Amino acid sequence: MDKRWPPDPLAAGGLLPGTFQSASTQVSKRGRSGNRRDHAAFAGQRCPLWNPFTFFKAHVLFWLIGATDCHTKNFSIALTPGGRFTMTPLYDVLTVQPGLDAGHIQSKQMTLAMRVGKNRHYRVGDIFGCHFLETGLAAGLSRSQVETVFQEVANIREVAFVEACARMPQDFPDSLAASVKKGFEQRLARTELPRPDT
Repeated sequence: MDKRWPPDPLAAGGLLPGTFQSASTQVSKRGRSGNRRDHAAFAGQRCPLWNPFTFFKAHVLFWLIGATDCHTKNFSIALTPGGRFTMTPLYDVLTVQPGLDAGHIQSKQMTLAMRVGKNRHYRVGDIFGCHFLETGLAAGLSRSQVETVFQEVANIREVAFVEACARMPQDFPDSLAASVKKGFEQRLARTELPRPDT
């Protein structure tokens, strides 16, 4: 069941990176049934936590912390009693920001596994909030929801970093945490969206 959204046991394959569509939805574009009614039932009733908003927010956070290798297999569902599903915690999330700051990789090598925006931006340094807006709108989110993601992340970042560092081993290097936070803040400043057309 790994990679599937919404969790559809009839679907073959998984998420299409950057589109938030299941494989069966993509199949329907080729003239075959996409089981859209089943998708709605699963997304709305059986797995309320698994939705485009949650997926989108995680995608934004991956970019902010420089977690370049995060892809659809970082999202999974767990079977629960009664044939229901629930979203599992994110896992296998690793930032390469300290490697960039230490000169082990170049900025042009820092690319996301999942594209962002209409023109398929992968390079972390080339991505801005407007590109995530394009991705969010394509996924069925509203501009307001995209703005909410950016605002929520901005509001909780200080507390989140403190709590994350508190959970680290005592010998965890402070320089690594500082590196990730610095990169996070630099990218967060690029999330400001242009004013909508009036």
